Amino acid sequence: MAAWSELPEDLLALVFARIFFPVDRACFQAVCRSWRSAARPPARQLPWIVFPNGGVMTPFDRVVHRIASYPKAITSCVGMALAVRAWHRFVSLPKTTTCIGSTDGWIAIDDRVGKMYRNYLLHNMFSGTTLSLPELDAAIGHVSKLFNIRKVLLRSTPDDVIALMTNHRSCPIILTRLGKGVWLPKSYAAPLVSIIDVAFLGDRLYGVTKDEDLVFLDIAFNYSGVPIVTGGKCVIGEGFDHDDYDDHDTEDDDLTKMTKKDMVPQGFRYIDVDGSLKNDIKTMWYLIESRGKLLMVRRQVVTPFEFTHTVEVFEADMKAAMWVPVEAGLEDRALFISRRFSKSVSAAFSTAIQKDAVYFADTEDVFDMRSQTVSAQGNDLDSYNAYLRSWNSRQLMWVFPPELVA
Repeated sequence: MAAWSELPEDLLALVFARIFFPVDRACFQAVCRSWRSAARPPARQLPWIVFPNGGVMTPFDRVVHRIASYPKAITSCVGMALAVRAWHRFVSLPKTTTCIGSTDGWIAIDDRVGKMYRNYLLHNMFSGTTLSLPELDAAIGHVSKLFNIRKVLLRSTPDDVIALMTNHRSCPIILTRLGKGVWLPKSYAAPLVSIIDVAFLGDRLYGVTKDEDLVFLDIAFNYSGVPIVTGGKCVIGEGFDHDDYDDHDTEDDDLTKMTKKDMVPQGFRYIDVDGSLKNDIKTMWYLIESRGKLLMVRRQVVTPFEFTHTVEVFEADMKAAMWVPVEAGLEDRALFISRRFSKSVSAAFSTAIQKDAVYFADTEDVFDMRSQTVSAQGNDLDSYNAYLRSWNSRQLMWVFPPELVA
């Protein structure tokens, strides 16, 4: 039997081309000299769509990916390329574990321990690094089953500010910092409850409402290094009346006794077109930082069929206090939109990315800003749509490889 070092170079090159994680590539090249010589530069990786159970889809290629870098407690999963018109088995995360957010290559994980206890983790899908968030466990680890985290957003790296959006009125926005602590807002802070999406621009956290008000929160660190909100202001819209950002005493709000009255409203509006409740139009808003500017995407989706009807993109003109329609394109960039995480990416990175386009994870629609048309990324999405129907599509999220994070 031939030695592993004697495998044909063309076969080794094919194997190396299917290795997607830097750590695994390094291990491959360390086997021997012949393996190292066969390790040719891999093709650039493109964004992935991650499901709550850890399943991964790659919209731009025809390769089925096996993800093997989850924490030890989490089972590996198989991804399905959207261009492949066949079913592929998804090996789920443990039933207690759910992906609840993402930023660049990081995913946030909620591990439910029993009926009311949760542990929170950050996991990098490309480096394999896993970080526990004990400060978050202490603050919101003992909660009702109705309690959900809607977004987890890193300002830069995991040791910097992390912002969370939840569905509880007493803590609609939470700030935390690894190893330091957690900031919770004053109970039932009405302006914060009205925020439906957030994005960092510089050191500030910006939020948008369903009335298209744009507000910002100033963030500083206290003497212990805990991030705190020191003030806020409305820069577009009617006003942001909030006079108290003091740290919140959680003893007044028992998160284990949450009822539907405590829930923050969903971040969209319905229009009943014909009174039948069968042809509703749902309007949604997304906030994205792009090249030092803030963009708002206003999107209408026809339900229950879930396809994009219209898309409008606006830029925040903070001096004029107004949203300005973006009509000349995105400066050769593309927007990748999901409720959990959205990002602006240079189309020059790959010919597979269409410039001046808006990609939606939940329906796999692509909006072309130049032609003002909506199309699908593939010709036949029956398998994809059938799988989507088994999930709440708003829970899907984009994840980006290191090459796209810069």
